[in-house]
Amino acid sequence: MKMMQKAKPALVTALLATAPALAGAQDMPDMAAMQEAMEAAQRCMESVDQSAFERLGRDARAFEQEIRQLCDAGERGAAQTRAIDFARRMLADEDVQKARACTEMMREAMQGMPMMMPMPAPPDVPTREELEQRHVCDEMR
Repeated sequence: MKMMQKAKPALVTALLATAPALAGAQDMPDMAAMQEAMEAAQRCMESVDQSAFERLGRDARAFEQEIRQLCDAGERGAAQTRAIDFARRMLADEDVQKARACTEMMREAMQGMPMMMPMPAPPDVPTREELEQRHVCDEMR
């Protein structure tokens, strides 16, 4: 009996010490579901054709060089038209659309992770009006 009385304070102390952790565990997201969501996002990214990223990178570098040349030559109108066309082509690209969807899956999966900084949303796609209000030659300076 004396042994039980001595054990009670230790048990109470242990329970009090772990109470915050136990209470916090109720607020923890379903780790298995989060892991599955992360794995699905990873599978999604793996399904995007990696050569498409290389092609898009080459296209972007060539585009930037072309735009710089047009801007340097004072052909602002041609540069702006070319930039709008390029943006439309990129937005319509199937691989770009798929990568954006995978990125969104990853962002959503990470939202529930308590110790992770939130992943930023992909940038909004500017409207034609927004593109026309900004000039590509001014943006590249």
